Amino acid sequence: MSTQNIPTEKIAAQPFMIAREFAAPRELVWKAWTEPERMRQWFGPKGFTGTTVKLDLRPGGMLHSCLRSPDGKEMWGKWIFREVRPQDLLVWVHSFSDKDGGITRHPLSPTWPLELLTETTFVERGAKTMVTLK
Repeated sequence: MSTQNIPTEKIAAQPFMIAREFAAPRELVWKAWTEPERMRQWFGPKGFTGTTVKLDLRPGGMLHSCLRSPDGKEMWGKWIFREVRPQDLLVWVHSFSDKDGGITRHPLSPTWPLELLTETTFVERGAKTMVTLK
């Protein structure tokens, strides 16, 4: 579906979903999402490096992270957690930020929403885990 002629407020109202199955137990996948050292190893676009991850994993807590692009530019983001159910569910408000945690616009897309509500579920499927982001 093309979004060229749809007003921005209509695009933002439509849910976006990604689901991926990982050949790993749910406990390990949860740790990859909730332990700063593990997040640094995988989170972000290909070629980017996680340089900073500060995490307070509780409702009202924050994840504040920095990714460095291959050309050395920094991109900061933050999550404010609304719900945390270990190995089951993370719900947060996601935004781009500055190094001090202030909300900023997406560095490459001025029409990107300032905040996104994100829900991530972790479902065990035998020795595998299904992760779904909405």
